[in-house]
Amino acid sequence: MDQEQSIEEQVKDKKRIGDEFYDKKEYPQALQTYEEALHLLPDNPILLNNKGRIKYALHQYLEALKCFQRAVELDPNSENVVKYNYNVVLSLEKLHAQLSQLVYSEQDEQLIQFCNRHVLK
Repeated sequence: MDQEQSIEEQVKDKKRIGDEFYDKKEYPQALQTYEEALHLLPDNPILLNNKGRIKYALHQYLEALKCFQRAVELDPNSENVVKYNYNVVLSLEKLHAQLSQLVYSEQDEQLIQFCNRHVLK
């Protein structure tokens, strides 16, 4: 029982520190701290949600989505997790729409080939 409390206290401290890093937009440090906490308690939906928020802030949308989906599996009634999951899906849909609008003309393709052959040697 003491060991479980010890792990819970460690996770609580790491979450608090990670939250402080997140609030200061120090995302790499926050991510590392949350991952350390997840190593101790891997099925914690709050930590997974927080890790997903960082991945989202870093524009790592697929990784964020994986975190949020796992958090939803663990806690399907969490409004925050569902909200972030929705935001990631929306961002991915917008990105897909933007990418699908990128259409190269034949002239663009010729210029790219010329640059590849002559400029980027």
